[in-house]
Amino acid sequence: MGKPVLSENFLNELASEREEYKEELTEEEEVVELIKELLSTRIQPAIQEDGGDIEYVGFDHSTGTVSIKLIGACKSCSSSEITLKSGIEDMLKYYIDEVKEVIKIEEPIIKSEDVDVNAAKTADGVNGMGVQDMRRMSGSDDELPPSL
Repeated sequence: MGKPVLSENFLNELASEREEYKEELTEEEEVVELIKELLSTRIQPAIQEDGGDIEYVGFDHSTGTVSIKLIGACKSCSSSEITLKSGIEDMLKYYIDEVKEVIKIEEPIIKSEDVDVNAAKTADGVNGMGVQDMRRMSGSDDELPPSL
C-alpha cells in the first residue's frame, strides 16, 4: 500500500474548520429559535386575544431586523404600528441583543381594475409562469387553471 494522499494533520485541521463553521450556523439558528419562541409564547397569545395573529417571516442577521406579518384584526387595526414598535419590537430587543428592529411585511392588495389582461398574457405570473406557459403545460390552448 502507498502513503495516504492527505495527511492526518490536514484532516484534523479540516475537521476543526468544519466545527467552527457549524457553530456559526448554530448561533444564527439559535437567535431565530429565540425569536420564534418569544413570538409564540409571549406575543402571539396577547395578539390572539384581540382577534389577530402574528406570523414570523424572517430575520436578517446582518441588520438585526425581524420581519413579521400581522394577520386578522391586527392587519387593519389603527394601533397596529404602536403594538409593533412599543410592544413587539421592545420585547424582542429586550430579550435578544441581536434584534435591532422589527418591521411589518404587508401583502399588496390587488384590485381587479388594476389588472391589465393583455399584460397578463405575456408577463410573468406566479412562480414565473405566465398565462401562455400555463396553457402549454395543460396541453390545451383553451383550458386555464381555476383562479381565485
